[in-house]
Amino acid sequence: MSISSEPQSPVLADSQARLCLVLNALILPGLGTYRCGARLRGMVEMTLALGGCFWLLRSLLVVGGDFLEDGEILRAFKAHAGGLFLGLGVATLAWLSGILFSWSLWRNERARLGWVP
Repeated sequence: MSISSEPQSPVLADSQARLCLVLNALILPGLGTYRCGARLRGMVEMTLALGGCFWLLRSLLVVGGDFLEDGEILRAFKAHAGGLFLGLGVATLAWLSGILFSWSLWRNERARLGWVP
């Protein structure tokens, strides 16, 4: 098995492609991509997903600290809205990228088997 960034015409069983879709959608974006053979893309998706989640969590903790100091939740959210949206956006983009990649693999496999018109 070679370590490549993109799969060379991956031929996966339908169950493997479905597993990759489930891993990307429900467990960790990029994990299914990595398992399907797109190693570099999978690592990038996992890094973005985890980084976005950690950034969102960090921003939420800062908002909570500001709220405890001031007692005004709206002011605390406004002060850190950029960090909140950045973390949420990066994690969402990684999740969508993983789902779209594994969905296309699954559709290609179904078409190869003649299950999709």
